[in-house]
Amino acid sequence: MNLIPGTQQYAGDSDLAVGQSGKPTRVYSIEAISGGTACTIQLFNGIDNTSTKQFAQLDGVINKSVVINYSEGKLFPAGCFVDTGANMTYMTVVFSQEF
Repeated sequence: MNLIPGTQQYAGDSDLAVGQSGKPTRVYSIEAISGGTACTIQLFNGIDNTSTKQFAQLDGVINKSVVINYSEGKLFPAGCFVDTGANMTYMTVVFSQEF
């Protein structure tokens, strides 16, 4: 298995695929910073948030950084899709991905 390590950083509150969409992805940590209202971030197994299963959720704190660490990594076999909801100011995802 060949893995590509990666870090993605996002500003704003748009939905996104981590790494290459649909490829098995292992997420090691997520850091989110909420704006004036707490954000909710949902992680789905797959390429979107409508036809896939939710694997995890991170609830933000107003104007603070919240970090989730998965020491061994959390595997998303069909890829990791992140639904940021509203009020996310900034997010960093550390992951590795099969190619």
